[in-house]
Amino acid sequence: MPALLDELPISLDAFIQRVGITDVTAWRWRRDGKLKTSNIAGRVYIMPEDAREFTRRVKAGEFAQTHKAPRREKVLVE
Repeated sequence: MPALLDELPISLDAFIQRVGITDVTAWRWRRDGKLKTSNIAGRVYIMPEDAREFTRRVKAGEFAQTHKAPRREKVLVE
């Protein structure tokens, strides 16, 4: 049986800190439908089932992309 604390919503701020992402990254993930959130009394939370679904999708490689290193451009000085 899961512990009660494991079944409580987590605030988006706590999720951002725990995962180690920026606010902008969290906003993009929400915008792109990668992370589902709920508004409770004006604050944004992630429900336990949504956190589990996000973790499942990450483990399945659904969001994986090829790493693209930035190109080093030559700077022209005039």
